[in-house]
Amino acid sequence: MSGNVLFIHVNEWAGVDSPDAIPVSCGYILARLKQHGFCGHILGDYQGSPLAPRTLASAIRTLQPLALGFSVYEENINRVRTLARFAKHLRRDLLVVLGGPQITFMPGEALHQMAEADILCRGEGEIVMLDLARALAAGDNLDLVPGISFVRDGRVVDTPVRQAPDDLDEYPSPYLTRTIDPAGKQRAILLTSRGCASPCTFCYTPRASGRKVRFHSIGRIIEEMIFLRAGGINDF
Repeated sequence: MSGNVLFIHVNEWAGVDSPDAIPVSCGYILARLKQHGFCGHILGDYQGSPLAPRTLASAIRTLQPLALGFSVYEENINRVRTLARFAKHLRRDLLVVLGGPQITFMPGEALHQMAEADILCRGEGEIVMLDLARALAAGDNLDLVPGISFVRDGRVVDTPVRQAPDDLDEYPSPYLTRTIDPAGKQRAILLTSRGCASPCTFCYTPRASGRKVRFHSIGRIIEEMIFLRAGGINDF
């Protein structure tokens, strides 16, 4: 099985030295794809300068990706849409997938207002993007892909979200697999858990997780810390 998936990390606020500039979310998804025979790349703003349009254009021409994926937040959605429109201008048939906190609870009807987007990704990207990549590579019906919204014949199709694994260690580490490279940074962000059990109504996380918390194993986190420390990271 093969096929490229290209991810774009849009960083609006964090400085180059910040661990928030590391594309850890995209890294988790790409590490999972690679675990199952796919390949891909992450482009973006995390190496010290904004993503240049010519760099994105070159990657699309060279890699011919199955899909172009963005992790979307309130602060970066406008720039995400601009880059997606640019990508569509370069290749009209390129499938643009939007995921992340800003998208998870966005109604599928939003696709009628965002001509530059083809699919909204619900749930955890490690699950959704793997099934989507498999479907695209095989030419299968998108109805078989869990956790997405797309438009067919002018109507929105919403597929049911698949339950995520309880054991986060099922997802390979983007650091240990060298999917992302934090070279040049002194701090790195580690995801030790996902979810929140608090009842806050203003926050995305409790609702997205069903007020449930899942954890990586202590051994997995220590392994990541040892690996990153050997590469010059001294703050987590």
